[in-house]
Amino acid sequence: MRLLTLFSLKQWLLLLVATSLILVAVPKANAANFKLDKTRVVLDETTSRDEIRIYNDSDVLQSFKVSLIEMEMNEEGSLIEVESYAKSAKPYLRIGPRISRDVKPHTFQKVRIIKKESPKAGEYRSHLVVEALNQEPVKQVSGIFIRPNLKYVIPVFVVQGQEGGELQFGEPVVTDEGKLDLVMTRTGEGSVSGNIVVTDKNSEEIYRANQVSIYPELSRRMLKTELNIADFKGQSLTFMLEDPKQDNEIVVQRVLTL
Repeated sequence: MRLLTLFSLKQWLLLLVATSLILVAVPKANAANFKLDKTRVVLDETTSRDEIRIYNDSDVLQSFKVSLIEMEMNEEGSLIEVESYAKSAKPYLRIGPRISRDVKPHTFQKVRIIKKESPKAGEYRSHLVVEALNQEPVKQVSGIFIRPNLKYVIPVFVVQGQEGGELQFGEPVVTDEGKLDLVMTRTGEGSVSGNIVVTDKNSEEIYRANQVSIYPELSRRMLKTELNIADFKGQSLTFMLEDPKQDNEIVVQRVLTL
């Protein structure tokens, strides 16, 4: 009887310890919450410096690391990190501070982005990475430890004396699942960015993707949607590009019959 009592006590203690670990792990999992105030930075002939703000949305002190990397876009729109990029903006940029320590909860840290010299005419791009440093491992119930790798990556452009690119809509592609993939082609030297909108025959918006970009390494990009070809077969759809810099003015429009 005594052995059973001791065993039961041990079980209760283990249960209490396990419960405590779970309760402590939850706040830690949500500790490293942060966001940026911008999704891109453009420096040109009239703008030689800018800044982003890293907002610490958590209830704990946080530290951040900032760096520049190179990335290229593939036809599906995914960005892949590469060792080098032909028109890297790195040689023309200075950023700082690269390490921000102990940013207080619900405050922000400024990161300056300065064009230190002007390049030859063209569009140059690198990507700014903001990473939380003080992430602690979280113990899962299964006993596995994980460390969330929280990062933000935004493009930084240095543009010197060059016109942007132009976008046109091609015939959509129908996937094996009967979904519509939008096809966009880019011409010109620079990148194209904006909001992609599709409306039906009644001018009702049926699809929207904001802040879509096609970078100069691509002449064609696909954009997957959940639109079913069966719902619109034989109908005319209108494909549009909105320019957020001009209050979402429609700058490209094409009507296609499916």
